Amino acid sequence: MKKFLSVSVIIALVLSTFIAVVVNAQDADFFDGMEPAEWDYSVQEVTPDEDTYETRPDTPKDTDSSGYGLEEENNGFFIPKKKLPTSAGIEALRGEFNYYQGPYVYGVRANDYALYDPRGISDNHKYPLIIYVHGAFHGWKREGQLNDSDFPYWASEELQSRFNEGGAFIMLPRSTGALTFWDGGQVPSLKAAIDDVIRNSGGSIDTSRIVIMGSSDGGAMVRKMICAYPDFFCGALTLCQTGFYSGAEANITAGIPIWLIACKKDFFVLYPIFQVPMWNTIRSHSAVSSKCRFTSLDELYYPDGSKPTNTHNLARVASYDLQLIDGSDYPYEHTVDGDGRVIDIHAGNGIIAWINEL
Repeated sequence: MKKFLSVSVIIALVLSTFIAVVVNAQDADFFDGMEPAEWDYSVQEVTPDEDTYETRPDTPKDTDSSGYGLEEENNGFFIPKKKLPTSAGIEALRGEFNYYQGPYVYGVRANDYALYDPRGISDNHKYPLIIYVHGAFHGWKREGQLNDSDFPYWASEELQSRFNEGGAFIMLPRSTGALTFWDGGQVPSLKAAIDDVIRNSGGSIDTSRIVIMGSSDGGAMVRKMICAYPDFFCGALTLCQTGFYSGAEANITAGIPIWLIACKKDFFVLYPIFQVPMWNTIRSHSAVSSKCRFTSLDELYYPDGSKPTNTHNLARVASYDLQLIDGSDYPYEHTVDGDGRVIDIHAGNGIIAWINEL
């Protein structure tokens, strides 16, 4: 019986590796120095014109509890928020997001997305934009990327206050691909959705402070996006990213600080086969290696300190800034930068602190 179970585990691991390779084979070559064969990174920049780009309807007019006409206070998406603390609960924080449909791009409807807007009334500050790209199967239903995620913790009062600017826009796009996988064809449509957020923010987004993050297949989409638009993002972070990172891709993104987070026990994206080679390729080509990071996790924990049974579910790791809700450090974590220096990750010095330095 034990022999049978051992063989079954080995077969499962081989199949999971094969699936991960097949899923990402169309997106990157597997050998350093080869040009990616299937995806042309010279993506045409999407510009808002009448022929290719149709904007979504304006946000409905609204008023806050005092009766202020909000559409007169701020342009774009502004709807007042309660600045909820973590203690309000994840469901309440999800309620702080509003849902929008992206514009048409070349006749194709762009990705819909959930958005947290940090502004207050008559707020003239400029804020960063953080984009989190979900993994495969997490966008089956409208708002699935919001309701099937703990990333809305980033809208909490505690995490928003950690940004140097006092807050950040948080965008959660949803894939339109088969089984909600992200494919190369969605690169221009996701870019159009991001542009939609920027255009409708009324100038409240600092376009030099745009960070894209993603988990699993969403991490692979992050790779596609930063390769297609290397001058658009100031940083990128991936969790248990699927696929491989070629030398050609690493050259394209050499000027972007990149942070990889991986679990050594990941049953799907195997740590020594995918994550370690990916990191070695990125750091060896990076022009900003001191700002790049690689975090290895011996164990996974949910923000409340409980342990998941799914060792591939790293999306829950970043959902509370790489620490636990009670303020304690994330256990069994080891982080180095691209120059090999050990980075001390602790409560208050996590992902948001890294973003503040970009």
